[in-house]
Amino acid sequence: MGTLEFENVNYFDHKDLGKYVFYSNDELKSDNYNDKGFNNFDLYFNEEGNYYPDCKAKKLAFRIKMYLD
Repeated sequence: MGTLEFENVNYFDHKDLGKYVFYSNDELKSDNYNDKGFNNFDLYFNEEGNYYPDCKAKKLAFRIKMYLD
């Protein structure tokens, strides 16, 4: 059973182990209210409508502050 808390882990080290659910997975996404999203290599993220464990609703929004190379 999961903790329903955020953890910062390396996706490539843990993606196939089944221990974590990542925000690129459809089960943590709802309708993307503003139809905006972003890619990180082969992963796609909704900007809005993501699951937030504290309130157990899909209201979490991600905002890009800067791009680094």
